[in-house]
Amino acid sequence: MTNNVSRRQFVELSGLVAAGLGLVGCGGGSASSSSDSIKVGIMGPFSGDVAQYGIACRNGAQLYFKQLNEKGGVNGKQIDMDVQDEKGDATEAVSVYNKLVQDGVTAIVGDVTSTPTIAVAQASVTDNMPCVTASATAADVITFGSNYFRACITDPFQGKVMADFAAKQGYKTVGTIYNSGGDYEVGVEKAFVEEAQSKGITITSEQGYPAGATDFNGQQAWGATYGSIFLSAANAADFSDANNIVYGHHLNNGSMFAAIADFENADQFNAHRTAY
Repeated sequence: MTNNVSRRQFVELSGLVAAGLGLVGCGGGSASSSSDSIKVGIMGPFSGDVAQYGIACRNGAQLYFKQLNEKGGVNGKQIDMDVQDEKGDATEAVSVYNKLVQDGVTAIVGDVTSTPTIAVAQASVTDNMPCVTASATAADVITFGSNYFRACITDPFQGKVMADFAAKQGYKTVGTIYNSGGDYEVGVEKAFVEEAQSKGITITSEQGYPAGATDFNGQQAWGATYGSIFLSAANAADFSDANNIVYGHHLNNGSMFAAIADFENADQFNAHRTAY
């Protein structure tokens, strides 16, 4: 694979793109023409388990708006940022969305992860609030109304590419381990399985674990710690065999994919991940 970017670079760049797209919606927003500023909401998980994604998107948006304001803003108006933390929770995300509406924002950059973004997308339809997500990949995100936009790839695309990668590696039998409580994980796993089967790969097992689970045994413990893993059924559950295929979207070598054969053990793989 060529011209790859790391997950960190992807999210940060997407944040900048999303910020720019959010401004497009400002022209048709509710801001008064006599106001000296245009209020734009920035929402995401800035604390909690997925804060690294929210913080990256927030920083990108804030940097873009800061630079834009330094250049005179939009039609002479400064961008006033209203930043709100939804803690990675769908219920909290809807509450944050409602607060931003009450605060009088013209448009929203967010949300960030798929499940909260779907909840916000559904809530925003009635208000016709212009929103753009830099990183929510679930296929349904932009289907609820014409007001929601996306600046990233989708789950079906990721799952397909992963399956193509597995096929090129020569894998014939693959099992999956995934978080069954997350829209992102479910979407990627489903797309992976469909594409893998179309490539002649046999899916021997699909193992889902509930969101927030802390009790894992054997191979599931490794998967829960390091992300979605597509495990060849012929291999050892303790990862002593070096032929397991891994999807790791934190890899710091510029690739979104790697094989266990690249690493001597789980600690080495952990060291290879990008730290936010």
